[in-house]
Amino acid sequence: MAEPTSVWEWSLPVTRGETDNMTASSNATLPSESTPLRVLLAEDNALVREGYAAMLSGEPGIELVAVVEDGFAALRELDLHRVDVALVDVEMPRMDGVEAVRAIASRHPGVVVVMLTAFENKARLAEALGAGARGFLTKDMEIDQIIAGMRDAVAGRTVLGPEPLEVAAQSLRQRAAEREANAEFLDRAEALSPRHAEVLKLVARGLSNRQVATRSGHTESTVRTYLSEILQTLNCSSRTELAVKANRLGLVADDSA
Repeated sequence: MAEPTSVWEWSLPVTRGETDNMTASSNATLPSESTPLRVLLAEDNALVREGYAAMLSGEPGIELVAVVEDGFAALRELDLHRVDVALVDVEMPRMDGVEAVRAIASRHPGVVVVMLTAFENKARLAEALGAGARGFLTKDMEIDQIIAGMRDAVAGRTVLGPEPLEVAAQSLRQRAAEREANAEFLDRAEALSPRHAEVLKLVARGLSNRQVATRSGHTESTVRTYLSEILQTLNCSSRTELAVKANRLGLVADDSA
C-alpha cells in the first residue's frame, strides 16, 4: 500500500462561520490517532459500497457507523448517530453528493464531509468545495490514503487527491494568467468611485437599469450616466462585455447585496 503521507493537503483559510460550526456541535471534539474516527459512508453503487465498507471496517482506528446509498439516507443516519466524517460519493440518485454536503452543513454543521469520487466530471470539484466539503478524494487512491485524508479534514485542513489538486492548480494558474492579461482593466475598475463600483457590480449581476436604480437609490437617468462612464473608463463596448469581464475576473462577489 502507498504511504498515507502521499495524500495531498491544500490548506485554505477557515472562515469564522466554519469555525463557529465546528464549535457548535458535539462533534467538535477532534478524534486523535488513538481515538476511533466515526465514519458514515454514502455510495450508491452496491458493489463499491460493500467494498469500501469492508475495507474501512477492517482498518484500525475506524468505526464505521453507517453505510447508506444516497444523501437522504445519510441525513437520516446523521440524525440518529454521532459521526465525525461523512465519506460521500458525488454522483448519487435522489440527493447527490453536492446536495448532501449543503444539507449536512445545514443540519449537522459539526460533521466534516469528504467527497469520494471517480472524478469523471471535473466541474464537481468546485461545486463540492463551494458547498462546504472539506475534502475531495478519488477512488483510485489507496484506503490508507483515504483514511489519512479524512483525519486531516477532521483536523481542519482541506484535502485533495492528486488529480483534483492538479485540476485546482490549473484553474488557479488560468485565473492568474487571465488577471495578468487584463491588468489595465482591473486597475481601472479598482480606481472607480464607490458609486460607479456599485453600479458596475449590480450591472454585472444582470440587473436592468431600473433594478440597479432601485437597489442603489439612484434615478434611472443617473444609472445610465454612470454606466456610460464605466463603459468608457473600462473600454468596454457593451454592458454584456462589461458583465462577462467583471464576472470572469472575480470583481463580482457572490452575495445578495
